Amino acid sequence: ALDQIPGMRCVLGLQENVVTGMADGYFRMARKPASTLLHCGPGLANGWANLHNARRANSAVLNIVGDQATYHRPYDAPLTADTAALAGAVSAWVRT
Repeated sequence: ALDQIPGMRCVLGLQENVVTGMADGYFRMARKPASTLLHCGPGLANGWANLHNARRANSAVLNIVGDQATYHRPYDAPLTADTAALAGAVSAWVRT
């Protein structure tokens, strides 16, 4: 669906660490904002080091991170994480 939005170009990356590095690198080279679409908390954690570097370089990267369904949270599913806390450490702004 994102490919249908005028002005947006989607590029597939096969792992979160690659995707976050690509987004940071794109901003640094093109000076245009970049965005990532990450799985859930553990996926964000996979790209965390690159996002730390991006924040330190003031790179404009918007990260969209999935999360567990609210009705799964009481069961502490394997991919449940405190996504907002993980994101907060490498973000200037977090919205849930």
